[in-house]
Amino acid sequence: MEETEREINAFLRAYYPEDVEILKSFGFSETTIAYFISVYVDVERFKDVKAFKSYMGLGLRIYQSGKKEKNVVNSYTNKYIRKLLYMYVIQAVRERSNHRRVKEYYLRQVEKSGSKKKAIIKTAGKVIEWVYYCLKHREPFKWEANYETQQEDLSQVNSGQAEN
Repeated sequence: MEETEREINAFLRAYYPEDVEILKSFGFSETTIAYFISVYVDVERFKDVKAFKSYMGLGLRIYQSGKKEKNVVNSYTNKYIRKLLYMYVIQAVRERSNHRRVKEYYLRQVEKSGSKKKAIIKTAGKVIEWVYYCLKHREPFKWEANYETQQEDLSQVNSGQAEN
């Protein structure tokens, strides 16, 4: 088992060294990083953060019945990634955690929605957005930086590239 883990880590360091360092900046373990990379392979194949988020298991789908409509987490996606992110958020919001930004976002969501479980799912969604943003821009996660408007930033970057 340990030998297989070493081989996987050696493979990731050889073929995805930048992605490994970016994901390590979030505090993910080697096993989690290996699973993330095996799922998304290349972040450039996703047109936007919404497609990436949906592919990684945190996208919403609309459930309609008559005139009623509600958003639910798409259950036809990767459940394991969703569970990993759920546990990551739970660990990040603990008192002695160094993940201050995740905790701050979680507390705002609890205050807004009143439900801790909904806040965890929303925070996991935000973490996956931050992951996408950092992988797309090839920069490690900075805990003090502001990534709140990354979707608008990416659309500005894409429109700026189209003009050039």
